[in-house]
Amino acid sequence: MILQVSIVVWWVLCSATHFVWKYSLFAKTWRELYLEEAVVVVESDDWGPGDEMHVMWLKGLLENFSSIKDSTGRSAVLTADVVLVVPDGKAIKETGYSQYQRKLLCDSFPEIFDQLKKGIKDGILVPQLHGLEHLNGYGVTNLGKSNDTRVNEIYTDVGLWDWETLDSPL
Repeated sequence: MILQVSIVVWWVLCSATHFVWKYSLFAKTWRELYLEEAVVVVESDDWGPGDEMHVMWLKGLLENFSSIKDSTGRSAVLTADVVLVVPDGKAIKETGYSQYQRKLLCDSFPEIFDQLKKGIKDGILVPQLHGLEHLNGYGVTNLGKSNDTRVNEIYTDVGLWDWETLDSPL
């Protein structure tokens, strides 16, 4: 009997010591949401200005997410990091590379902008601002002025170019 009481007293003292030691952590996290089951989080990077292929990819992804339901009928949700502009290479070139010009997602890319809005409206997409743009616009403009081959594609009529191919400093 004494052994059992000693064990209980020891357990209570250890628990109280631990509670006092970690009190600030307990106080901060007491009302936090804890999940009973594992959660899968899908975050997708660099959505924004894009051509028809990007529109198809986003549309397909959103359709796929809308078909995935939890036990209460809620759809899966995509957290999308969104970029809002790309350089307007033609307009920059027309200024003799003296002014940086942008193409806005909402004005110049209505198809993908509409898909983003539809995903938000349907509760399948949550946008996060990834940045106004994905590059150093003035650096790219200055490199265009000096005919740097790393940025030639921006100033041609090839349509959208892949900014991921730029060097890190840009």
